[in-house]
Amino acid sequence: MLTTSAAAAVFTTVLTKGPISRVEIARVTGLSQAAVTKAARPFVDAGYLEELEPASPGAGSGAGRPPSPLAVRGDRAFFVGVKITGDEVIGVVCDLRAKVLTAAHRPLPGTGRRGERSGQAAATPDRAWPDAGAQPETATETATWSAAVGGAASGTAVSSAAVSGTAVGSAAVGSTAVSGGASGGGAGGGFQPGLSGDGDPGLGGDGDPGLGGVGVAGVVREVAALVRELLDTDPAYRQRCAALGVALSGDLDRATGIVRYSPFLGWRQVPLAALVAEATGHPVTLENDVKALTTAEQWFGEGVGASSFALVTVGAGIGCGLVIGGRVVGGAQGVAGELGHVPVGGNVVACHCGGRGCVEAVAATAPILREARRVVRLPGLSFDGAVRLAEADDEVRGVFERAAHAVGLVIAGMAGLVGPERVLVTGDAMGLLAWEPFEERMTAAFRGQAFGAAKRCRIILRPRPFEQWARGAAAVAVQAHFGLDGAPR
Repeated sequence: MLTTSAAAAVFTTVLTKGPISRVEIARVTGLSQAAVTKAARPFVDAGYLEELEPASPGAGSGAGRPPSPLAVRGDRAFFVGVKITGDEVIGVVCDLRAKVLTAAHRPLPGTGRRGERSGQAAATPDRAWPDAGAQPETATETATWSAAVGGAASGTAVSSAAVSGTAVGSAAVGSTAVSGGASGGGAGGGFQPGLSGDGDPGLGGDGDPGLGGVGVAGVVREVAALVRELLDTDPAYRQRCAALGVALSGDLDRATGIVRYSPFLGWRQVPLAALVAEATGHPVTLENDVKALTTAEQWFGEGVGASSFALVTVGAGIGCGLVIGGRVVGGAQGVAGELGHVPVGGNVVACHCGGRGCVEAVAATAPILREARRVVRLPGLSFDGAVRLAEADDEVRGVFERAAHAVGLVIAGMAGLVGPERVLVTGDAMGLLAWEPFEERMTAAFRGQAFGAAKRCRIILRPRPFEQWARGAAAVAVQAHFGLDGAPR
């Protein structure tokens, strides 16, 4: 659904601040009341916005008709959000205001996990098409892959004709977020299935490509099954599902829907948006998971009302989403806020990115656990066990404190560069973020390193389960569906 800049500003204001009067919308957006009424009318006519009754007969000032606030009709359209991790996919159905209505988990092939909502058995490991030497098995697979790879490589839109009528190209107004455009990265810029950082196939134990043995085809199938499961919970969800958002970690090109590099999945140059659109029959928007979570927090969470805001995630990686001037910042290459690879640990600790001393190599869950196991000589120690052990063991506590100190340092540097009003520290390492000494040490490092007035930046620590990350993907789908990507908010 394409909109003018005025319409995008008005709809976003109602979406994030409504119910709200036209007078207040005009004040927030800088538009005239007449322009607000004109911009809102198509949304009212289409049923996305509704006029509410005045709060009281005497509402408003002076004589005349009291103002009727505008509000979003949450059930006018539904959006599915999916978060992909290294071992499962998590999905939610959200209404137009990104309220989570239902959620489900499914394991990825070969991980041995069980779906948390439906209780289905873990999927059987399968041939990971497209592997380095594998070929599509059906005509549909052949057409889909040829269209996805060929379209992305040549700079043309992915044709819906090549994917059995599924609208994937940008020409389909309101039903796509996948358009053409050459993507950098990788040898020759083409699709390199499951290649690890050094360019060699990283084959897992089950024969799937990727650093973690996660095959593209298996992931796409599980995402499609998850979407079907979610939409089947209520007929209205399927009837009024407008779009799908998919979020995962790594370097992603939202414009083309290509995963340029995802270290935790071991993927390079994967046209994931086109593949998921073909598998589900729904338009797909692909976004980095941290940026997706940032969008949801900016619109509906801790970032509401802040013109500058930062979100820092601590977990399997260290990520950062930035909002400056009311907009999520992607940067020229789409990797703005890549805080995890800022060096804080000297030149000793190697990082998967090829650098040394990155905060991610010091403060992400894997290096924390590895170091905790080393100091107590317990190779089977779990992460939650390490958190508990830190309460009593000084050496383990020191591991966590060094990680917290590193996170505090990079937040201080980021605060000095962009000057956010507040910083939300969150992530999937629930035990870590709930451990009080971590917050204390992180905050102390921030205050000690931040310069001048940057010390006054408010730091908020809130763990977020993966359902909230999936909600972020749904929020990005809302954004793309209504053409709100550039709207101030």
